[in-house]
Amino acid sequence: MVISEHVVLPISQAHRRFSEVTRSVDENGAAVLTKLNKPEYVVLGFAEYEELVALRRARISAAVNIVIAENLHALQELAK
Repeated sequence: MVISEHVVLPISQAHRRFSEVTRSVDENGAAVLTKLNKPEYVVLGFAEYEELVALRRARISAAVNIVIAENLHALQELAK
């Protein structure tokens, strides 16, 4: 993940510089918060969060459909 265009702040400073965090989210889509000098958290706008949740649900649904299709005969036998 490229984080250079995002504000990167230690989590210990994020509350004091919260307006900078939200500005980064507005301008760049995210802000990265570090813990012990490593990226630990990402702050996203709500619309971006909703898109990620929808994408995750779609991927899970697709995986479930594949598993069901691959095992349909066994599932039908078990249902008897």
